Amino acid sequence: MQHNRKKVSLTLILSAEDNEALETIAFETGLKKSEFLRAIIQGIAAGSKIAAMPQGENVKFDLGGYGFTIPSDVMEDLLQDVSKKLIDGLEVAKIKPNKKLRYKRMKSMAQAS
Repeated sequence: MQHNRKKVSLTLILSAEDNEALETIAFETGLKKSEFLRAIIQGIAAGSKIAAMPQGENVKFDLGGYGFTIPSDVMEDLLQDVSKKLIDGLEVAKIKPNKKLRYKRMKSMAQAS
């Protein structure tokens, strides 16, 4: 059964460095750049749905026409594992750029909604 989805074309202007990073990461995962960006968008959308679900309930969501159910204890363990890996792999260092840079403040998921 095929879903009849409306498709929208998007043009994204990137710096040469951002495009190179996107190409490298997408290539390493075996995806085209558009597929990689689509996976990020779908992942964030799924994460937003999961975050909005009441705590202690099984997580149920659909993605790409497939329904998923994740038991709450499995989801909690998964999120704790991902959080630990992010914290362990994060290194914060103050840098002094050679030129003046523009900084953009990013909102957390809670602030954005």
